Amino acid sequence: MLHRSTLWQTRTYVPEPGTLVRPVRGHDTVLGGLSGNATGRQNTNVSEVSSREGDGLPDFLVNQGNVPIAKVLWALQEQERSGVFFGELLEKTGILKDNSIVDLLVHHTRMPYLSLRDYLLDKNALSLIPAEFCRKYRLLPVDKLGRSLTVAMVNPLNYDAIKALAGLLPEWRIQQIICSNHEFVRSLERYYNQPVFNESLPAVS
Repeated sequence: MLHRSTLWQTRTYVPEPGTLVRPVRGHDTVLGGLSGNATGRQNTNVSEVSSREGDGLPDFLVNQGNVPIAKVLWALQEQERSGVFFGELLEKTGILKDNSIVDLLVHHTRMPYLSLRDYLLDKNALSLIPAEFCRKYRLLPVDKLGRSLTVAMVNPLNYDAIKALAGLLPEWRIQQIICSNHEFVRSLERYYNQPVFNESLPAVS
């Protein structure tokens, strides 16, 4: 849970070496041609993320100067109440421009973005992660090659999700990519028959 005091820090987010970003070797063929960022693709070894907890995205948005603290706290409260991803709330209510979350995450984490709109997910990959796990952490298994699994995440700065994924698949090498929350919700419904999150958005108080 985000503590109000942590939001007052004004540091610039820089990925730590060997944690959030690392060059991929031997797995690029799985996602070749999926996005314009085909070269220099980055990988996250989830087993290396051991000292971080919680969700780093709220702090990231405030530290970058993109969203006022009060608006982030409001969106987090609404997320708990409605189940709608707080980043989606910030965009749908006009606090952030549409697709700002994806653009910021791609730029600062150097992870590639994948549109799930017309992409056919690998059934063998889908069988590795239960529907409720995907729903809780807003992620979807996309492709697998050997013991390497590509996972699309709405929020790759959710360190609790990364640790949970490492615990669920300890013997697997995980490559993270970024997807939009809107397309994640639609794909979750399509592939897992999970109901869509409540998308009724309240007015900003």
